Formats: sequence, structure tokens, C-alpha cells
Amino acid sequence: MNLGMTLHAQERAAERGIDIDTIMAVAAMGKEIAHNSNSRTFKFKQHCLVINHDMSEIITVYKTDTHKRRAKKKRQERRKMLLKDKHERKM
Repeated sequence: MNLGMTLHAQERAAERGIDIDTIMAVAAMGKEIAHNSNSRTFKFKQHCLVINHDMSEIITVYKTDTHKRRAKKKRQERRKMLLKDKHERKM
């Protein structure tokens, strides 16, 4: 697979700390999780890669939240809502 990277993808990878080896691993071993007429999205471990369908260019690269992180966010949001409800009932 001969892939190029857009400037946007290079900037996002640099700011998110994703190196070129990881990007190539996702491209080579990643599982296609979504596609439409314009792009395809691949996932390998916790990294995702969006590739332009026509030109085979990497559009963007990002990390997905782990299950533990999602659970933590959900717990924090639930606590926040419970405290808000408790405060409203008090008044």
C-alpha cells in the first residue's frame, strides 16, 4: 500500500505524539471499522487512521479512548449529575 500523508495528518500525528511506525502498523495490520464514499477508517489497538478513498492519502490519525478511560469519564459525569440533583433538591 503506497500512502501519502496530508499536511493536516502530519500536524495531527506530531501534536498527538504518534510516530510513523505506529501509522504504518495501523495501515498494514488495522481492521477497517468504517467506510463511506470518501474515506475508510482503520483501527489497530488504540490508534485510528482515516484514509482518503480516491487518492489513498492519510487524512488524519488519532487515538481512541480505552475502555478504562471511557468508564472513568462516565463515572465522573454521573457524579457531577448526582451532585447537581442533590443541590437542586436542597434548595
